[in-house]
Amino acid sequence: MKNILVTGATSGIGYEVIKLLAEKKNNIIFFARNDKKSSELNNLLKDKYNVLSQYYICDLSDLNTVKKATQKLIKNSKKIDCIIN
Repeated sequence: MKNILVTGATSGIGYEVIKLLAEKKNNIIFFARNDKKSSELNNLLKDKYNVLSQYYICDLSDLNTVKKATQKLIKNSKKIDCIIN
């Protein structure tokens, strides 16, 4: 299993990509702006696809949130195999 980081994961292309990656049993890490949508997606990934999933609240237009999310990601993750932005 690979650890894959996806940004913009709670809607649109990012959401569809995450589901495809989860079907292939990859571990999913994602950045998103909306905490409620992120929590719902995180639960879906764990319940339906049985993969490890973790999310960080981050608005890519706000560098302070990017810095905080990245610091948490570095602290909590061992390795990122792929980033889909």
